[in-house]
Amino acid sequence: MSSKFLLVWLLDPEGCMSKFIKSKKFQSGGHHSVVSLGSVDECMAIRKKIGYEISYSELKKWLSRSITYRKRVEDLGFGTPRNFYTELVNNKDCSYLEIIDEYLGKNTFGDLSTGNLFIAWTDLIGKLILNFNSVEHPVRVGVMLDLKPENLIFHNNTLYCIDFFPPILSNELGEIDFFDEKIFKNKRHILEFVFGDIRGQITRMLFRIKDDYDYTTHCQLKKITKALIKDRLSIIAEEYIEEQIDSDLPHMKLLYSTNMSAIDNFFESMKIA
Repeated sequence: MSSKFLLVWLLDPEGCMSKFIKSKKFQSGGHHSVVSLGSVDECMAIRKKIGYEISYSELKKWLSRSITYRKRVEDLGFGTPRNFYTELVNNKDCSYLEIIDEYLGKNTFGDLSTGNLFIAWTDLIGKLILNFNSVEHPVRVGVMLDLKPENLIFHNNTLYCIDFFPPILSNELGEIDFFDEKIFKNKRHILEFVFGDIRGQITRMLFRIKDDYDYTTHCQLKKITKALIKDRLSIIAEEYIEEQIDSDLPHMKLLYSTNMSAIDNFFESMKIA
């Protein structure tokens, strides 16, 4: 088998490139992307064309990292949608990465019934604790994650992660490897806190989900979180998360404010060597 044919087979093992039937275009504001809902052989599928205005040579590097990152997320215990097809497209006018995954429905963390929300939340916090305990550090985690309600789906009692671009790989120092601000759209030290620090992962997810549920449900999520992390994180991480929960997540409020100087100074101060 030639190397060229092997690459095509690995990225499109079932020949799905020409089988996607588009039915609806989604609105998307991420990474110069276009997202469409459709089907592949009667299976609901979602097609993402990602990375417009990024050069072909850069996208080629991001593609290999996306495959590695998806595997690391799977090893952490998350389900990932079945991948029908992945292609790096190089047109005259632009380049982009085209991905067709199985569509798992609208069961994101912002759309769940209360009962399923509590089950899924307990599963999520358990995985984050295991992720934290996979490395020996007061606050770092083994796998960086972009945790927000729309990136997580609870489908058939399984917790899925559905977003792998940009891939968030880390080096031995806990820094985002191969960082490019035009891809990540924020400053490195801020993203390393929210993606790769257990304090940032948990408090950001709590903050982002706040608007999706009523006050009583959100209070219950905070209560569940405090109970689950007790004596299972480092003292510095546990105390920080508890303090943030008790004071209604002020640091995440700061992150999503417009005071960039205060944001920079604060998140730089959160680094732990």
